[in-house]
Amino acid sequence: MIYIGLDESGTGAFAGPFTVAAVATTESDSKLLRAKGVRDSKKLSDMARRRLYDLVADVALGVQHYVVTVEELDLMGNQEAWRVAAETVIRRLLDQVSHYQQFHGNDVVRVTIDGKPDMVLSRRLAKIRGISVKFVVGADDTVPSVGAASIVAKTERNDVMLRLSKDYPEYHWDQNYGYGTPPHIAAIRTHGLTEEHRYIKPIIRFQEEFDAAEAARAGD
Repeated sequence: MIYIGLDESGTGAFAGPFTVAAVATTESDSKLLRAKGVRDSKKLSDMARRRLYDLVADVALGVQHYVVTVEELDLMGNQEAWRVAAETVIRRLLDQVSHYQQFHGNDVVRVTIDGKPDMVLSRRLAKIRGISVKFVVGADDTVPSVGAASIVAKTERNDVMLRLSKDYPEYHWDQNYGYGTPPHIAAIRTHGLTEEHRYIKPIIRFQEEFDAAEAARAGD
C-alpha cells in the first residue's frame, strides 16, 4: 500500500509565496518516520525540522513540492492557487512512484490531505484513477506522510523567505517569514509595500491608507 500525505505552509502570510508538498510512503516508511519524530512541522524546532527533512528525503518513496508565487496567488486567489498546487504535486508524485506500483501491485493509493474538505479539489482528484482521497483536520500531527509533507512544505518556504529577506532586510522576513507580526507591520508602515506583498485584504488596506495619505499631501 502507498500512502500520500499533503500539506502546505504559508497560506496565511502577508508576503512571499506559499508551498504545497506531498510525500509518498509505504506502511513501514510511515512507522519509521513516526518513530523518528515526524509530526506537525509547527511543533518542531528549526533544527529538528531540517534533520527530519533530510530523513524524509532518504526514506520516502517520493517527495514533491510546489512553490505558489505571489503572482499566482494574486491571479487565482488563495484557495484556487492551493487547489492547482495540490493537484499538481499529487500527479507528479504518482508519476514518481509508478515504478514501485509496477513491482508491488496496483493497490489503491491512499491520499490524505490536511484540513477541511474542499469539494472542488475532491472532484478534480476523483478523475485520477487508482487513488482514494480523504481530508483530515490535524492530519499533520497524526498521519506520518502528512507530517512529512508539512515538514517539507515549511522547510522549503522558510528557505525562500530567508533568501527574500536578503533583498528586503527591513521587513525582518528572516524572523517573521512574511507573516503579519508587529515588526512586519511596523516595517510596512515605515517603508511601504513591496512586490512580494500579496494582494489580500490587510495589504489592500495598507495601500488604501498610503493612497489616502498621498492624496492628502497633494491637496495641501
